[in-house]
Amino acid sequence: MKDIDISAKNPVVAPILNNKYKNIIFDVGAVLVSWNPSEILKNTFGSDVSTSVDKYFGAFISSGIWADLDRGTATLPQVIDFLTKDLGESTANKLASSMIDHLTPIPDGIAIFNEIKSLGYNTYILSNMSEPALKKIAAENDFVSRVDGAIWSYKTKHIKPEPEIYQILLQEYSLKAEECIFIDDREENIKAGQSFGIDGIICTDHQFVRQELNKLKIL
Repeated sequence: MKDIDISAKNPVVAPILNNKYKNIIFDVGAVLVSWNPSEILKNTFGSDVSTSVDKYFGAFISSGIWADLDRGTATLPQVIDFLTKDLGESTANKLASSMIDHLTPIPDGIAIFNEIKSLGYNTYILSNMSEPALKKIAAENDFVSRVDGAIWSYKTKHIKPEPEIYQILLQEYSLKAEECIFIDDREENIKAGQSFGIDGIICTDHQFVRQELNKLKIL
């Protein structure tokens, strides 16, 4: 029998994967990269944010046109034209650019992704994401190319929590729903996944996500 080198300081131990979950599905915004409209306003306009811009930004997010951009049925120039009507061209361009520029990595989220990846789980992305935003994120983050698969809303013409986008994910990669767990920052998106049998963790903060993954013996 081969001798074991007990002097090794850092022995490599093959991980024992969770018996239930094989596939970890990640949202991107607010999970792997930052997405905080209030912070975007603050960082873009500083203390000069006017009440009208602040209020209109909320109305803009709820108007549906940003969702249409994520869905791939509206273009970024169309979004800017929409904003220009109330904010003026200069402010509209500045705000639209900032909404994409502020999609920066969340260190705690990336750390969780890397740890899960290193343990040998299959990793997938299910994200409401526009093409311009994805181009920016993909250029700056290697997790985009390291996942085993990704469903981006602008390509499918469906957004979460619409059931079709979950069906596309499961069918595209031949996944068994009961072997999947989904990490997303919105409860309605988690519930939509649960309707297909996909378990979920709401990313209220990344320490909570890590605690839940530890409880499930995924980490």
